Amino acid sequence: MKTLYFISSPFQYLSAVERLNKYPKENAYFIVLLGDKNKKPNSFNQLSAVVESNCKVEKEERLISYSSYLELELKLIKVYIRLRLISFEKVCLGDFRDLYGHLLIRGLRVKQAVLLDDGAATIIILNRYLALGVNYPEYSSKVDKIRNLIYQVLGMNKKFQFDWQVSSIFNLQKIKKRTKVIEKFPIKKEKVYFFGSKYSEANILSVDVELFLLKKVKEFYASKELFYIPHRGDSLNKLNNLTLLGYIVKDLKQPAELYFANSIEPLPDIISGFWTTAIYSLSRDYEFSSVDSFDITRFVDTLTIKDNAISVYNYFQSVGINVRVI
Repeated sequence: MKTLYFISSPFQYLSAVERLNKYPKENAYFIVLLGDKNKKPNSFNQLSAVVESNCKVEKEERLISYSSYLELELKLIKVYIRLRLISFEKVCLGDFRDLYGHLLIRGLRVKQAVLLDDGAATIIILNRYLALGVNYPEYSSKVDKIRNLIYQVLGMNKKFQFDWQVSSIFNLQKIKKRTKVIEKFPIKKEKVYFFGSKYSEANILSVDVELFLLKKVKEFYASKELFYIPHRGDSLNKLNNLTLLGYIVKDLKQPAELYFANSIEPLPDIISGFWTTAIYSLSRDYEFSSVDSFDITRFVDTLTIKDNAISVYNYFQSVGINVRVI
């Protein structure tokens, strides 16, 4: 029997490959949502690069790109009908909140669902859903209700019961810290990589507040060479403003984990960010003089997002990351 992987981000894909390396005899079938090349070229190109770099990993793979949500829905329906003809033992889902992933789990009637790593979001999902026994998020929009009805007509059992496993780099039960694998690599003293994210673009912060906070970070590292590593969703306007603040904007053009593994240039001795996943995932495999996470929760207005961020900061602190208040 086969295991189905449903993936929509570079980090999820890397998590899937890591799991597949752990279970090399698994008969894997990948569905990868590359996204809209025109509307989100950075996301499309990064995920495409990760797929290409892992092309020798043994698996069946179907890549899905689209230029409209209607085109995506039609493609997914066709894929779903085809998958119903195959027997799957497990579905490995990259994004717990993705409705289509849950439609696959219930439509294919697998007994085991596996949540792949989606970075810091994994901690949030565990606290808000799985730890409370919630296996299936509520979808209340009209579009989601229509999708549910369509897939019920196509054989999806809405009441089908299944169990979750979590496949994550995070020590979610906090029994003990994972032993760090220290890689020897050339480093440059006084060099800092700050890993950004799309806080203003996602309306978590205003542009002015995000730039104010990043200015404070620049002041904190005043004596050091500070690089801003953009998220694939960062706006060009924000990056231009950061250059004016004195940051050196360095686009890695691939997930940080891949860049560090393949880099031949001296890497930083300090990595930092707000509540971004990269500072944790990199700190597992490399030794830095400091790993810093800046707590900005007092600037976040939305209560749910604030609570999610607090849970991530708490976890970071529990594994030895320096959580600093601006």
